[in-house]
Amino acid sequence: MSEHYKALVVVIGIMLIALFVARPVATRFMAPEDFARRRLLWLSLVIAGFLIPNFWVYALIAAIVLVYGEIKDPNPPALYMFLLLAMPPFGAYIPTLGLINQLFTLDHLRLMSFAVLLPAFFRLRGEQAREPQVHSRLELPDVLIMLFGLLQVLLWLPNESVTASMRRIVLFGLDTMLPYYVLSRACRTRESLREAMFAFVLLAVVLSCIAMFETSRAWVLFAGLEERWDTVAVTGFLRRGDMLRATVTGGHSIVLGYSLMVAFGFWLALSQGLSTRWRWLGIIALITGLVATAARGPWAGALVALFLYQALQRNAVSRLGMTVLILSIGAAAVIASPWGDTFIDRLPFVGSDPGGSVLYRQRLAALSWQLIQRSPVFGALDFMQYMEELRQGEGIIDIVNVYAGYALAYGLVGAGLFVAFFAVIGLRSLGVVWQTRATDEEMSSIGVGLLAALGAALVTLATLSMYLSVSNLTWAMAGLTAAYARIARREQVEAMRAHASQPRFAT
Repeated sequence: MSEHYKALVVVIGIMLIALFVARPVATRFMAPEDFARRRLLWLSLVIAGFLIPNFWVYALIAAIVLVYGEIKDPNPPALYMFLLLAMPPFGAYIPTLGLINQLFTLDHLRLMSFAVLLPAFFRLRGEQAREPQVHSRLELPDVLIMLFGLLQVLLWLPNESVTASMRRIVLFGLDTMLPYYVLSRACRTRESLREAMFAFVLLAVVLSCIAMFETSRAWVLFAGLEERWDTVAVTGFLRRGDMLRATVTGGHSIVLGYSLMVAFGFWLALSQGLSTRWRWLGIIALITGLVATAARGPWAGALVALFLYQALQRNAVSRLGMTVLILSIGAAAVIASPWGDTFIDRLPFVGSDPGGSVLYRQRLAALSWQLIQRSPVFGALDFMQYMEELRQGEGIIDIVNVYAGYALAYGLVGAGLFVAFFAVIGLRSLGVVWQTRATDEEMSSIGVGLLAALGAALVTLATLSMYLSVSNLTWAMAGLTAAYARIARREQVEAMRAHASQPRFAT
């Protein structure tokens, strides 16, 4: 048996074992038939990916599988979150038959947008046409994200062809607007929102198990697909010291780490009603997966998620104090162990920097600020030509800071719209958390989990680029957080109507 098919056997084996173990918990968040169908869809995608040697044949089969899943699934946001990283983002340019130079690359992430989100979007629009009072209202976050996209199109318009501008609009819709809009509108109840959050946690736990195997065996299991399909290269074989950094379906170890960090924030809240055994089993699985990525930014983000989660609970001071104490004891124990030097060497800021990543980020920050000061309002689209000193051995200039990238290209106006969008949905959800802390523990806990994950993501975005699944996941998470505030408002209105409809008796 070739290594390619051995990798398929290993991936399926780990998936089936992990999902079998997780099934008793999974069926508390989703119907057993939905769990079984989603598991079958994921297995079908993996098997088709490993067995079909041609990318475009695979893409056709995958599209059919995903459309079938979307039609059958009662909660498309949960399906989307569960399958978002089911396959690596290997893709190829869509053939144009010579009519234009190129369209755009099609990969798993965009297949998900076409096959899962787009049908759900049209269904939502149909419901809005029938019941305009339910979905028609445009909210401030919607306006901010549309202005953010419009600004990009207007700034690029004088510098590119009409075809390129149309491509930019389509890709903004596929990669940004669809994940945000569909997830913010299609999650209408707290149950559907919790299910979507847990679906991503379940995905992340399985990926963590595969990540542990990759690191322990120094074997990137999905890498063979890239060569087999001859697709646009995304996979990097990275090491930290003598340790292979797990990639699984992320396309990059830091992307996988970012995804596991988000799931960690979700799980802190979702596991509240479960037994201590299940709670810690999930935490350990996700943390071990994070360790396997050796991604320092997501490690720091996971700590942010933990501290935010504790800070937003009742008795925050005592919770934070206990968290610091436990972390300090654990760190001291590890440092005193034979693995102490390795542990310190892997830490952000204090560990070694053999690849120069910390120094590179410092130089990027200093140079970015100089360039932003030259064009502070709307930025400069040609900023890359002034950053040649940052070109690395791979021949690229990597803008590993989302905020700096937006400020450089679109100025403080563009970066401000991006930050304002997340600030608005975060503050709205924080308001719901404060309102429900004493009266609705379940609703408050959901919001705390979303805010912990969102806060961790916003911190970590200062250490990476908005690429691969980072973009889709970030906007999807924004959609879930916006849905949380909408659900709370709807429940409040329904409660007021129910109260008003109750008969009153004169005394």
